Amino acid sequence: MNWILCGIFIKMKRSPRGFTLIELLVVIAIIGILSSVVLFFVNGSRKDAAIANIKANMMTIQKQAELYHLINGGYGTQDN
Repeated sequence: MNWILCGIFIKMKRSPRGFTLIELLVVIAIIGILSSVVLFFVNGSRKDAAIANIKANMMTIQKQAELYHLINGGYGTQDN
């Protein structure tokens, strides 16, 4: 690293290699924004999947109740 004394400030000569702090912060900010957008859509998909799962469970319960009715001739009472 080459240092240059300029007044009371010490500046570092810019090396052609590497990235500046600003460049890294911009890239990190862009990645953060993209990940939040992706998570927003994934969360919506999770809700849709949960609703589909509940509907499938309700259909299974309905089919089991119909099967119970066919086998036993009725749904039964609270006394059974």
